[in-house]
Amino acid sequence: MQLDKLIADLKEFKKQDYLVKEFYEEYCNLNNREDDGSFEELVDFSFTTLLKTSSDTITNTETITFNGFKLQKFKSKTKLVINEFEKLTELERNNICQHFILRLKEVLKDFYKDPEFKQYVVELNTVIEKLNDDYLNFKNKNTKNNSFKYIDGTKYNKISKIFDWLKKEKLIDMQTNPLDFERVFQNKPIEKLIQWIGTTSDLKYFIQIINNSKFEFEDNGDQKWRVAVKCFSKTKKRSFEKIDSENLRTYKVTKTTKLKMDSLIVNEFVAKHLLTEKFK
Repeated sequence: MQLDKLIADLKEFKKQDYLVKEFYEEYCNLNNREDDGSFEELVDFSFTTLLKTSSDTITNTETITFNGFKLQKFKSKTKLVINEFEKLTELERNNICQHFILRLKEVLKDFYKDPEFKQYVVELNTVIEKLNDDYLNFKNKNTKNNSFKYIDGTKYNKISKIFDWLKKEKLIDMQTNPLDFERVFQNKPIEKLIQWIGTTSDLKYFIQIINNSKFEFEDNGDQKWRVAVKCFSKTKKRSFEKIDSENLRTYKVTKTTKLKMDSLIVNEFVAKHLLTEKFK
């Protein structure tokens, strides 16, 4: 399959000598030198261009590094992978999308092992996030809501208190705008994801809290995890990969998280007898 080959080709970029010859050919091309078939291993090279203005001609010198050249080629290759995927029919994309993303994640993990390829990890992770958004999260027909919803939408005092507590406990980014946070509870499309900097356990239990009708939030049932990734962004501790809906659904909440959230959020707003009831 063409897609499988293109994905496999991405791993070639980890080889130190990959694209060395192509880089020399680029050097010859930009410096108007004849390529006689032999090549040098260049770390970088400079070339000049002439910029004509209305009154003068300016000589401009630019430098290209081998690492920068490889990174640009990698970006082009990832775009080619996505383009090939999007050429498929809608039915074909739906059938293989999950497998396709898993294959890309395998490549991502391979690059993550070496700090030298940090930029490649960032680039590939961006591609994976977009695929998740376009084909697994936002296009899921069973996910009716854009975000969560606080039932009493005229009184946001409770939301304001939760916001203050989350910042105090350093569970969300300190630069989070309160209006962006409030939007999470209005069932509106989220323009700016809330950056969750606490643990995944904390995030999962928090989603359970803000999805419970007993706490005056609309219940999204099993779709709450898909709604969650439309509202919150959480990066895995040891990688650049973002937590997705399946990660949240299967993650185990710790006792420490429950004690902390119950004492500082749940106990603040609900009757004590509700504390012993289990979330769905």
